[in-house]
Amino acid sequence: MHVLLQGAGCGRWAGGALTFSDAVHGEYSLPGQCAAFIDTPQFQRLRGLKQLGLSHFVFPGAEHSRFPHSLGTAHLAHVVAETLRLRQPELVVEGVDVAAVTLAGLCHDLGHGPFSHTWEQELLPRLGVVGWEHEDMSCKVLDAIVDKLPEWAAPSEGDVRRMKAMIDPKARPGGGRGGDAYLFDIVSNKTNGIDVDKFDYLARDSYQCGVQLSFDFRRTMGSFKVLGSDLCFERSHYQQLHELFHSRELMHREVYTHRRVKACNLMLADALHAAEPVLCLRDRLWSAEEFCALDDSLMQRVEYPDPQVLRCLDDVQERALVEAQTILKALRRREIYTFINEILVPHAEVGALSEGEKWKAPSPEHIISYYSGSDVRLRVEDVVLSVNQINYASGGMNPLDSVKFYDTWADTSGRAVPKHQACHMMTDVFQEYSLRLYSRNRDPQVCAALEEAFRAWAAQRFGGSEPAACLSTPVKQRGARGGGGDLSTSFQPSLGGGGMLGRRAAAAGLVGGGGDGALPLGAGAGGGRGRAAASAAAAAVADDDRRGNGLSKWAHQYVDMIIDENDEAHATTIARAVLLTPDLMSLQLFQ
Repeated sequence: MHVLLQGAGCGRWAGGALTFSDAVHGEYSLPGQCAAFIDTPQFQRLRGLKQLGLSHFVFPGAEHSRFPHSLGTAHLAHVVAETLRLRQPELVVEGVDVAAVTLAGLCHDLGHGPFSHTWEQELLPRLGVVGWEHEDMSCKVLDAIVDKLPEWAAPSEGDVRRMKAMIDPKARPGGGRGGDAYLFDIVSNKTNGIDVDKFDYLARDSYQCGVQLSFDFRRTMGSFKVLGSDLCFERSHYQQLHELFHSRELMHREVYTHRRVKACNLMLADALHAAEPVLCLRDRLWSAEEFCALDDSLMQRVEYPDPQVLRCLDDVQERALVEAQTILKALRRREIYTFINEILVPHAEVGALSEGEKWKAPSPEHIISYYSGSDVRLRVEDVVLSVNQINYASGGMNPLDSVKFYDTWADTSGRAVPKHQACHMMTDVFQEYSLRLYSRNRDPQVCAALEEAFRAWAAQRFGGSEPAACLSTPVKQRGARGGGGDLSTSFQPSLGGGGMLGRRAAAAGLVGGGGDGALPLGAGAGGGRGRAAASAAAAAVADDDRRGNGLSKWAHQYVDMIIDENDEAHATTIARAVLLTPDLMSLQLFQ
C-alpha cells in the first residue's frame, strides 16, 4: 500500500513534526514525514553544494548550502498550500495536495550540480554537453529516493508524477493549466515567476551577502488568493511585487554576476574543463546514482588527488591535472582573470531579439583583430568573453503583465493591471545584455592592448558616439591629475620605475622627500604633492593587487575616496601606509 506523506498530525508520523531554527524564517516546522526524504544520501548531498558557487570568494558570508534553502522552500510551500486549504475551503485542497506541494519544495533542487549555476552555464558548454537541465535531474534523483523508501513512506506513482510536475514545468500534462494549476505554481511558477523558491533564495542570499532588499515576501504570502485556476494577489500589492523582480535584478547585478565573482567562476570552469581527462564528468551526468557522487568537493579532488589515483594516471591525464591545479592555485591566491571592460548592448538591439533568442557575442579572434598596435602579441587563449544577461525573470517582458489581481476578497475573478494604471515611474525596459572582456594573461601590457582592441571593436560595432553602447570601467582612473595616462590602474605599465620597489620609492619621495625628511603619518602635503602621492599609492596598490598581497580591498577603497574628495592630506597618509604596511590589518586601521 502506498501512502502519500501527509501533514503533521496525520499518518505514521502523527505529531512528529520536525522543528528547525533558521536565520531567515526563524523557528518553523515541517511535517515529520519529510524526514523520510531528508534522511537520505541524495538529500544530504545538498549540504555539500554551496548555494552561490564561488561567490564566497568575494562575499565571505555566502557560505550557505542548498540544504537550508531546500528546507526553507519546503516550509514556505507548506505555509502557502495549508493557508489555501484553510482560507478557501471551496478549493477542496486535501492533505495529500499539501504534502505533494511541500515535498516538491523540499526536493526541487536535488538535481543541481556542483558550484551552482556555473555547472550549467559555464562548465557543461565547455564540455560540449547539450540538453542537460537540473530540473530533469531533480526528477531523476527524486525517483532514486522514492525507490529506496520503505513501503509505508513511498508515494504512489501518480503522486510522484504530480511532484515532478511541480518541480519541472515541462513535466506538466497539457501545460498544467487545469483546475488545480495553482498548486503547480507554488514552487516553480513559469507563468509570471512569483514562487516560494524565489522568495527563499532572495531572502537567504541577500542576508548571507549583506545586501539590503526592499521586498518583503511575508506581506506577499498573505495576499495569495485562488481565482479560477490562478494564484492572484491583492491589487495594492502591485508595487511590492514589482520590488520582488527589482530585488532579483539587484541580486544578479550586485552578487550573482559581480565581475569578480564571474572571474572566479570562469577560472573554476576552466580548471574543471582542463581536468576532464581525470574527472570524466561527461560520463557521470545522466545517471542519478553517479551524479549524486558529485559535489563541491570536486575542487579539492583536483587540488589534492588521492595518491592511488595519481599512480594510475597516464601522461595525458597528468598534464591535464597539472594544468587544472595551476589554475586553482592562482584562484586560491586571488590571481583571478583580469577584468578588462564591459559594454552595455544598446536596448534597440536587445529589443529586436525574437522570443527565446539570445544576443550573440563576437569571437575572441574578432576582438583581437581590432588591435592596431605591434608591440604586444595577443593570443586567442588569453581572451575570455562573457555575455551577461539580467532581466525580470520573463525575458524582455514585464512579468507583472502576467499576474492577475483582485480588488476585494469578494471578487470572483482576477484581472490584469496595466503598468500605466499602477505607476508612471516604472521602467519600460525589463532586460539588458552586456558583454564583458576578461584576460587570462594578467600582464599589464596585454591587458592594455585588449582594452584598446575592445574599444575599437565597440566603436565599429555600435558607433563611437552611440550613448546606449556605453563602455564602463568600474576600476576608476587613477592617473596623475596633471596629465597622467588614460588607463585604469590595472593597465599602468609605465608609472614609477622598476616595478613595485620603484613605485614605493616614488611614493616615499612624494610623501616626504625621502630619507629622514619623510612626513609622519597623517601630515599634510601642499600643492599637487598629495595628489601625486595618491597616484603613486594607487600604482602600488595595483601592483600589490596583481601579486595577490591582500592590500587592494581597503587600499583601493581609500585611494578612490581621497582622489574623489581631492583630500591631499589623506592622500599622503594612504601613500605612506601603502609604503610601510604590507599587511591588511594595518590598512584596516584607516577605515
